[in-house]
Amino acid sequence: MILSPKHLIGLTGNIASGKSTVLKTLADCGARTFCADEVVQKLYRTQRVRCQLKKWFGSAEPKEVAKMVFSNVASRRKLEKFLHPLVWDYMEQQLKDCPKNWAVVEAPLLLEAGWNCRMDLTVLVVGGARTLSTRLRQRKLSKAEYERRLAAQWPVEKKIGLADVIIYNDGSKRLLTTKAKGLYQALESFYA
Repeated sequence: MILSPKHLIGLTGNIASGKSTVLKTLADCGARTFCADEVVQKLYRTQRVRCQLKKWFGSAEPKEVAKMVFSNVASRRKLEKFLHPLVWDYMEQQLKDCPKNWAVVEAPLLLEAGWNCRMDLTVLVVGGARTLSTRLRQRKLSKAEYERRLAAQWPVEKKIGLADVIIYNDGSKRLLTTKAKGLYQALESFYA
């Protein structure tokens, strides 16, 4: 179901691409934003989700669950099938009070989950290879953990073919912030 009358902008990108920086900049400019990963963190604290995780994985601790699901495709798909509808329902409830006519939904698996069909516009952040090691250090991710998580996502080439807008993060954080501010101005003028 598309949330009406709001216009939804989907923001996605592979792990460590810079999408969190873009989302934060959009929020700082005044956009209503939702981060699927933050919603998942909230859901992990609910009794319903904790019970299901313990039943399936023997633990409800996010790091323990992540280790299991990023090393087992069937477990990851089971978890996604369970969590994705809960994340969407949560965001749908929060959007009822949105003062703007548009909002941004950031989700690493936006395209993989088929949520792009619910969006008016899909923005993809593509991280440049030359700044990857810096971004991994900032996130305290090992190269092995990055590759394990990246394997759970579609290749960036496939995502480029499905995105409406592509932001290349191939320079400094300041440059990415400038690009995100430009995106905000474009969205504000188009959807206001």
